[in-house]
Amino acid sequence: MNEKKSLTDELRATKEELIRKKRQQEGRGGVHPPLDPEYRYLSTLSADELDTHIERLERDLHHLEVGPEVWADAEEAERAESNQADKSYNKDSPDE
Repeated sequence: MNEKKSLTDELRATKEELIRKKRQQEGRGGVHPPLDPEYRYLSTLSADELDTHIERLERDLHHLEVGPEVWADAEEAERAESNQADKSYNKDSPDE
């Protein structure tokens, strides 16, 4: 199975589990298809953890689609911005 399909399948299963959790919290059970055994671990995660996992999977899919070069450029830009913010903060801080 290719990586994109694997990520897409896991994303779908994670979203389904999040819906299941939210319905349980609201007291609206209902009939849900069983989780694929490969993704059973998702049932151990909280709704917040599932939300975070969904964000990660979506980010990973996006990075897979745009390619490693674009991802590397974005990481470098983020580091440069962070370094600039640090320099600005340190510049404005009183000397010890």
